[in-house]
Amino acid sequence: MTMKPYDPTLKALVETAPESWPALFGRPTGPTEVIDADIATVTGAADKVLRVSTGPPYLLPLEFVAGHDAAVLPRKMHVRNALLEDRHDMLVRSGAVLLRPEADSPQLTGLYERATGRVRQFWTLPCVPGRRFGAAKPLYVLTSGATFSGGEQVSYDLQQTGRAVIVGARTKGGAHAREGFRVHPHLEATISVSRAVSPVTGGNWEGTGVVPDIEILAERARDQAYRLALEYVITLPGAAAAEARDALAERPGIAN
Repeated sequence: MTMKPYDPTLKALVETAPESWPALFGRPTGPTEVIDADIATVTGAADKVLRVSTGPPYLLPLEFVAGHDAAVLPRKMHVRNALLEDRHDMLVRSGAVLLRPEADSPQLTGLYERATGRVRQFWTLPCVPGRRFGAAKPLYVLTSGATFSGGEQVSYDLQQTGRAVIVGARTKGGAHAREGFRVHPHLEATISVSRAVSPVTGGNWEGTGVVPDIEILAERARDQAYRLALEYVITLPGAAAAEARDALAERPGIAN
């Protein structure tokens, strides 16, 4: 099953006020509840299903789609509706919410699990607390030979999605999750049980580390990134450009 990044927020809204959705789609209204539609054994992709108690009662499956998902939606809705009607012996009326393409957030590095033989997927979330940093502002991530595991995944994902420039030294190179197995009171075997899998490259950074876009000594990485940030601000209109130009002039020792 491919989990869509906007699922958690929107599904919570459906569960909070289910009775509001039938009217939104111009459907008959009545007491409404979110039900377990029992189609997970066939497809886990359906979003939420509402049972609306009118005369006659009906099911209202809701679909939330963005980007490429919208192109295949009609065919998939026909299939899911047929399954619902067959299993519940009720009239099925569909509802689809088309979201802005921005809702189709980037997929991050997943985890192939040896026990299941499947890749557990991870996505960014479109809605998080606080102000958004913005998709256009430059982002620089500093790395060193001590950057490891989770820190490497953040660096790798931001690099492979083209969202950030990695500055510094090559990282340590740990992308395989391990588990300890006790084989003797004084001996434990540590064995890899899963590995990171990038949706962009199909691989990971195990053993090789994350190779920076700008490879430089770790102790010089901050100055280099600061210089790059100042050079970007200089290209912008307004007073900020002059301030950045002065800051760059005041620090001639910043790495080139």
